[in-house]
Amino acid sequence: MLVLSGSEPLPGQQVAWQSTAGISAPTGPVTTTSAGTASTTLTVGPLGEGQTASSTACLSGTTTCADFSTFGSRPELATLTAVSGTSQSIPDTATPSPVTLRVLDVDGNPMAGGTVSLSQALYAWSPPCPPRGRCAQAQLLASQTTELTSALDGTVTLTPLTLPGVATNLQGLAATGNNGILKFSVEQHPE
Repeated sequence: MLVLSGSEPLPGQQVAWQSTAGISAPTGPVTTTSAGTASTTLTVGPLGEGQTASSTACLSGTTTCADFSTFGSRPELATLTAVSGTSQSIPDTATPSPVTLRVLDVDGNPMAGGTVSLSQALYAWSPPCPPRGRCAQAQLLASQTTELTSALDGTVTLTPLTLPGVATNLQGLAATGNNGILKFSVEQHPE
C-alpha cells in the first residue's frame, strides 16, 4: 500500500490489514517506509474455482483504506510460458543455466501454487542429421521426472540434467493443467 500526502510519500505511518474469510493477515500494523509504502504477506486460500476473497488495508486512525481481492484459479486451465533457459547451446565444458518457466492462469496472470510435471531425457550428443540417410541413434544416458509447485510469481525453476565434461543433448517437457505443455532443450556440444 502506498501512503501519500498530496503527491508526497508519507513515511512512518501505520497500516493495518484485516483478516477475512479466505485471507489471513498479520495481527499488527506495518510502518510505511521512506518511500511511503507498507507491505506484508497475506495468506490466501485455499480458494475454490471462481471464489473471491477480499481484504482491506487501512491507514491507522483514519478511514483511508485500500481494498485487495484474490480470485480462485482453475488449475486445469493453466498454461506455461518460458522465462529463461529453455533453448541452450553451450560447450560441453560449460554449466547449463537453470530453466525457468511461469505458470499462468486462464486470464494470463501468474498463478501461485500450480503443479508442474517435468520430464528430462539426457542423450549422448550426436551431430546434426546428414542431408541424406539416417540420423545417428543417440544413447539415453539419464532420465528424470520431477514435480514442482509454482512460486508467488508463478515461476518454477529446475536445474537441467547434465554430465560434466560430456557432450549431451537434453530434451525436456513440462506440463501443467490439461493442455499446458512446453518443451525445452539444452545442447552441450564438443568444443
